[in-house]
Amino acid sequence: MPTKVNVRINTVQHTSQVSSTGNNLNYVEITGYNETDGKGFKKRFFATKKDGTATKNAETADALNKDDWCEIVLDDTSYKNVQTLKKIAAPANATAPEQTGTTSASNTVANKMSKADWAKKDSAKNESIARSVALKAAVDFMAGSGETDSEVVIDKAVEFEAYLLNGRRSPGDETVREVTEHGNVIVNPTQEEDEDIPF
Repeated sequence: MPTKVNVRINTVQHTSQVSSTGNNLNYVEITGYNETDGKGFKKRFFATKKDGTATKNAETADALNKDDWCEIVLDDTSYKNVQTLKKIAAPANATAPEQTGTTSASNTVANKMSKADWAKKDSAKNESIARSVALKAAVDFMAGSGETDSEVVIDKAVEFEAYLLNGRRSPGDETVREVTEHGNVIVNPTQEEDEDIPF
């Protein structure tokens, strides 16, 4: 028995493919969210008839925009081919997630993290990696010197971590880095302002 699903449209795209007999086959591909089954939706169907004119389903699909809703009837074969589709109003209590233009059927829920959130996440990841690398380096370094006091090893790890993250020897050791016109890097400690300067 045919299956009827309500789909929130994400993208409608035309594609073509050459068949094994050398014929050019034109398709319409719809991606979106299948509200009926609560999962992603991706189907393609013929865009043109043998005479080259558009199919009724292709005409309907071309009139759909992102976030429009349509009712799609799928046949009862294992392929679930598209039989008909028609534009409808959003179903009552629809819960389709926000979609992006690059959504695929396997991933219709877009990740909506802001740039600031991504930066924070990347920073936390970098800090975690630096901390791990610094601790291992400190343990190896201190083992070579015969030092076994855990506080000394941790202090050395903090120093290494500060260097990895900021190019400083310790969290409070601010440095000024200047690049000359020849590409050389000059590192100077931050200097306090001279209070004797009259301006």
